[in-house]
Amino acid sequence: MFHITVRRGTLLDIEEWIKLVVKVSPLFPGLETCEAIAEHKNTVLEFMGRGEALCVKDGVKVVGVLLYSRKHNMLCCLAVDSDYRKLGIASALILEALRNLDRSRNITATSQNYYLVVLFASP
Repeated sequence: MFHITVRRGTLLDIEEWIKLVVKVSPLFPGLETCEAIAEHKNTVLEFMGRGEALCVKDGVKVVGVLLYSRKHNMLCCLAVDSDYRKLGIASALILEALRNLDRSRNITATSQNYYLVVLFASP
């Protein structure tokens, strides 16, 4: 049975992370080219450097990812391998990110870089 453990993504995860990004890229407008994937990889590395990249792995395979920004109090990117959906991976990633964000401020999420959604409004 697969056990979900969310952890911070590191440089050791980057190649498997990008394999997942390539697999799900048809669902994300703007990731259609090799250049766009390379640019996204650089973005992921920046988030990793700030400790704002989360992943779930099955062995060495990265099966779920989430980027978030403490500065902007925002969830920025979420993807789960289609073979691992409906297992609670996205929920686990979001809950862990929310633990690292300021719940006294509005928390927002971007979706395919098109719009902003307020997830939690501060009182």
